[in-house]
Amino acid sequence: MGDHLSRVAIAIFAFNRPESLERIIFSLYECPEIDGTSVNIFIDGPRNELEREQVAQTAKVASASRFRNVRIVQSSSNKGLRRSIYDGVSQICEEFGRVIVLEDDLVLSPYALEYFIGGLDRFEKNDRVWSICGYTYEHPRLSKTNRAFFLPFAHPWGWATWARAWRRFEFDQPLVSSQVLGTAEFRRFFDVGGLSRATDLLDLAQRGKVDSWFIRWHWKIFREGGVSLFPSRRFVVNRGVSEGGTHAGTLNPYRLLAGSPDPSGEMPISWPDEITPDFEALSLMRRSRDASVQRFIAWAGRIKRLYLKR
Repeated sequence: MGDHLSRVAIAIFAFNRPESLERIIFSLYECPEIDGTSVNIFIDGPRNELEREQVAQTAKVASASRFRNVRIVQSSSNKGLRRSIYDGVSQICEEFGRVIVLEDDLVLSPYALEYFIGGLDRFEKNDRVWSICGYTYEHPRLSKTNRAFFLPFAHPWGWATWARAWRRFEFDQPLVSSQVLGTAEFRRFFDVGGLSRATDLLDLAQRGKVDSWFIRWHWKIFREGGVSLFPSRRFVVNRGVSEGGTHAGTLNPYRLLAGSPDPSGEMPISWPDEITPDFEALSLMRRSRDASVQRFIAWAGRIKRLYLKR
């Protein structure tokens, strides 16, 4: 087991939420593979004086962690998440060739590292596979199985990739033209038939309204005809959307995406034999609770933007 663990590292991205960082650290302690894995904690700098103490407390939590092999990289200035992710993932990919990417608002199943490492090992040499995703849109029929499958998009809540894929990612790549972006056909394909709100996010990024690393990664995979591996049960859940994260708030619909209290993913898992999208799984995911929430968010966002244009 040591051979493949020596060629993968974890990158945790933290900022000003010490409690969140502590929570993901404790969930990683429950993963048996953690002792043989390099852990790299990237802490972004404060945006203002009010955040300085919170960032300092986050750094203290990182320093107190009990990982056998840990490195803490603290930025003196505020880079923002897009630049932090790009720089950190690029650094780890160059050093290790493979990386597991985690933001501090996530909680992992004890089997999560085994899943990520297994996927990285199994599909490393297939250029069509761009990432291994730990989160999934759970549907009761899918959750009854314990398998993995490919889908033609990515997800930012806990994922892994290889240097061979990340090197092809263009940080400042030109996005799609507004003429193409406005077509119903493009929206249907890019939103995967209503599963996500990716077109709206791409439009906002195109107009400079959001600074998102993920939508550019998602767009690159879509443009290249790539796929990502997804599990039928979650190996990762996001607590930030329900507690202290950017999208938190009593009336915010993102809270509905927080999912179950604990990730239910287990190993061993049944791996796919063919590198093709699983349209049966995709059809079920479109009918999931998460997909319904995403459609509501997309609808509400469009209504808000139309109102602001008045």
